[in-house]
Amino acid sequence: MNKFLKPNSLLYDSFFIWTKESPGKIALIDYAKGQQLMYRQLKQEVEVVSLRLLEMGIRPGDRIACVCTFSKEYVVLMLASFRLGAIFCPLDSRAHASVLADQLRRIRPAVLIYTPQKGRGTLGEIIYQLSFIRYVVHIAVNDDLSGATSMPFSSVFRASKIGMAYLRQRFQGKLRKIHRELHKWNPALLIFNERDEGVLLSHENLLNQVAFTRETSDFQPENRTLVNLAENDVTAIVHGLLTALLSGGTAVMCTPAQPEQSLHAIAHHFVTHTLMEVEGYERLWKAAEKHPVSFESVRFALFLGKADWAFMMKLKQFAPRGGTGLCMLETTGLCTFIPLQTAIKYPSCLLGNAIAPYGSMSIRHAMDAHSHAGEELPLGFVGEVCLESASIFLGYVDNETATSKVLSKEGLFYTGLKGLFIMKEGQKWLLESETSPARVVSTTH
Repeated sequence: MNKFLKPNSLLYDSFFIWTKESPGKIALIDYAKGQQLMYRQLKQEVEVVSLRLLEMGIRPGDRIACVCTFSKEYVVLMLASFRLGAIFCPLDSRAHASVLADQLRRIRPAVLIYTPQKGRGTLGEIIYQLSFIRYVVHIAVNDDLSGATSMPFSSVFRASKIGMAYLRQRFQGKLRKIHRELHKWNPALLIFNERDEGVLLSHENLLNQVAFTRETSDFQPENRTLVNLAENDVTAIVHGLLTALLSGGTAVMCTPAQPEQSLHAIAHHFVTHTLMEVEGYERLWKAAEKHPVSFESVRFALFLGKADWAFMMKLKQFAPRGGTGLCMLETTGLCTFIPLQTAIKYPSCLLGNAIAPYGSMSIRHAMDAHSHAGEELPLGFVGEVCLESASIFLGYVDNETATSKVLSKEGLFYTGLKGLFIMKEGQKWLLESETSPARVVSTTH
């Protein structure tokens, strides 16, 4: 059905397919900077950065931290990490320096890429204390960074900087050999959730979710996705950037929390797929009242969080198709899907149908003290919402206790949500319930 789930399929391989099939097609659009990058150009830059990282001593399993908003450099570094088998670790650029420093100490990256910013503390002054970081590289308009111990991205990652080492590595094929030895279960992404736990995701975790998003949203190579969430948001990374780039489409990057920019980007670049929080759509539509633009190109709108019926109807006018999900980082985001044509009116509930063939959901009793899954409950009974899928994370970094509380020994992920299944029009639908005692609802309609 797709090119993502071949035996031992890897993230970079799915991207590489499109650099061969559509080299001259636009892969990235940075709306704020007015920059565009074709698949051929993106591949060339990824290759240079990959070889440079290899020449710097970075190997599979090493961690590369990134503290910058979505940009060309961000995407190139992410794909280069996947190419080399390193673990890409995007951190929240809005966080204070003390928070970032604590997270850096916990993940111990070999390389740190960051954008100096005012008002978040003195990260530049803290960096030199972190001896485990071998290379610190900054992305900035100018290189006048008082007290910084970092090097400019533009000077570090260029072919001429590698020189003979670049040519030697390319001739010997060392990078290709390293890539061939990677496995689909190698970790690829390390990202912190709202509880400040480091969530580790593999190539297959991410590819499985990309394939699911591609199918449910009917994503085609001619489609364009608006990416305007935070750089450490798993939905933006997986359902935005990766779904577009690993499907031959185009990612249109905008600055978060600037609805006017997103508004004009949608109209100017004929965006077909959007993904925002409910509040983000509300801000977008409010901006459209002052600056009317055409939304005719938009076909699929993924929303994050709970929504009332009025919002769902408004979203249906905005896009013919829409969806929501459990939106948990541990499952790389989307788990359930709601086509707007068949959305069920049910107050204060998230709704969705099953995610087969990419996994299965069940309602169960709680895990026991030895991390064994509880028994499955019948239709209509409220219990723990569990997921079994190749998209489930590998575990929390350096926290086996926390991992054992959500991952059963049978491979089931306990989402922490209460829910129940009902039958609607011949399909099994998941309802999130805030009711803790078991109850029965009608299963016939």
